[in-house]
Amino acid sequence: MFVVDTNLLLYAVNPDADEHQQAYALIESWRRDDRRCYVTWNIVYEFLRVSTHHKVFARPLRLRQATEWMASLMRSPNVGVLTPPIAMSMCWRSSPRVIHGFAAM
Repeated sequence: MFVVDTNLLLYAVNPDADEHQQAYALIESWRRDDRRCYVTWNIVYEFLRVSTHHKVFARPLRLRQATEWMASLMRSPNVGVLTPPIAMSMCWRSSPRVIHGFAAM
């Protein structure tokens, strides 16, 4: 299980980025992989905001294009949205020595 970074999604959707081919290939391989990968709602928001902004992309996506691209990614069977309750339970499972938000030394 892992969370996909916003920047990787932006490189994958932006054909003008130097990193485009590598990022797109990586995202496509994860879509077909057996492991689960996730985005958060913050990542979705960041992706939509940046990919449609004319001062960030030379050729920004239209909002409809950006939402369709993200929806297509999220329809992949092994891609999910990591919500706060799930994220917290995974934190607790991976760090059993965390007490009241502080890691035990």
